[in-house]
Amino acid sequence: MRARREQGYTLTELVVTLSIMAIIAAIAIPDFTSDETAKLDIATANVVGAIRFAHSESIRTGLRYGVVADQGNQSIRVYRVDTSVEPATLLYDNYDPLTKKPYELIFSSDESDVVMAEAGFEYGGGALSADYLEFSGGTGIPAASSAGILRLLDSAVLRFSYRNASKTVSVSPMTARVTVQ
Repeated sequence: MRARREQGYTLTELVVTLSIMAIIAAIAIPDFTSDETAKLDIATANVVGAIRFAHSESIRTGLRYGVVADQGNQSIRVYRVDTSVEPATLLYDNYDPLTKKPYELIFSSDESDVVMAEAGFEYGGGALSADYLEFSGGTGIPAASSAGILRLLDSAVLRFSYRNASKTVSVSPMTARVTVQ
């Protein structure tokens, strides 16, 4: 007569099963550290969108458009240059195509949210430092007019931080290509 085998699992079967469950759990559990990069990614994507909007509007309408970065108020606003009056004035009458509200991005002044840590724009070989990025009407070339002289963009850098992470938005001279690093 054959001996009847006891029902149950061997140690090897248990170890293999637990290993597979651990691998599945590690894949299925979300990464909670991604909150830091997600907030920063959203903020920089919004900034890139504002810059690209101003650039495309300058080409589409033939008017000068730009963005002004105000570190004191932690905001970025899209503007249009009204050259029909002397001196030319900035008009903040642009609306976000999605929200239909004035095109303004507001960041935090404390460490609990995304902070605009740096904003700098250099034109004409360093002859002009500004807090704005402007695009020539019709061509969309990044350039600013100062004392009647059109100065081409040399560098444009906006740096944002959130907790221990930071990202930099930069704009290429001549091409107006916007990149995030």
